[in-house]
Amino acid sequence: MDDLQSLKPQLLESGVPEDVADRWLGLAVAQLVFTRMDEADVRSGERPAGWYGGHPHVPHDIDLGAYPHYIASVDCGALPPDVPGLVLPGEGSLLLFATRDAEDASELGYGVEISAHTLLHVAKDTPVREWRLDESPEEPDHFRTPFPLRCTADWSLPTCSNAVIALDGELNELFRPYRRQLDDAGHATMLNLLERRGRVLWMGGYPAHMQGDPCRFFGEQELFGMRDWCMIAQWEASLWPEGEDVRTYWVIPRQDMAEFRYDRVAQMSDMNESFYQIGN
Repeated sequence: MDDLQSLKPQLLESGVPEDVADRWLGLAVAQLVFTRMDEADVRSGERPAGWYGGHPHVPHDIDLGAYPHYIASVDCGALPPDVPGLVLPGEGSLLLFATRDAEDASELGYGVEISAHTLLHVAKDTPVREWRLDESPEEPDHFRTPFPLRCTADWSLPTCSNAVIALDGELNELFRPYRRQLDDAGHATMLNLLERRGRVLWMGGYPAHMQGDPCRFFGEQELFGMRDWCMIAQWEASLWPEGEDVRTYWVIPRQDMAEFRYDRVAQMSDMNESFYQIGN
């Protein structure tokens, strides 16, 4: 993970006081970035951190009929250890589901969509079966042909519109005079990750939102009486049949995430054409 203190001289030079810079850098949280892994590395013995596409392996008593499309699975036991601030199961697999249809994704938008069928934890040693999914020959290859994922840890920094600042009166007031400088630095950090070729998925961190922070949206709604929401995953792809570039977020009450409770996961999508997408 990069040393965040390397950003401090840049902030000071732009006019941000040292105490404000330190407070903002202190809001950094870890995120896991998943990129495409070479099949040769798998054959040589490297353990994938997950798999993208293909058919999911689910417990025998799970019926995926109520779930949207399968996107990827994450091997919790293969993730980098001791990632600060990111609470995930230590073993088993997390299966992520979302629509792969561009029209459905655009309709999802910023409506309130809470579902027990977008994230599934399969405990280690659970007997599973392969769930064969209906496929369309029109779907892009990146949906039909699975490939392994490698995972690295990195830092994520907020902008002033992120929930962690926008919903905190003290921080909002403290950072307001330096919003432009802090947002420029936050966006630069985000763009560095967005432009990483081969990036497929990331978990944790702050949402790379284009139309508003989904964590802020649900926090302001105080759904389930919860004001503190966090991002558990974010995925970007070129969807079919229109080829629209869409970014999808999975967000969750922070308390639920700490308890590994995945039946109240909120999902949102926004249309995006600015950065590298899987399938382009």
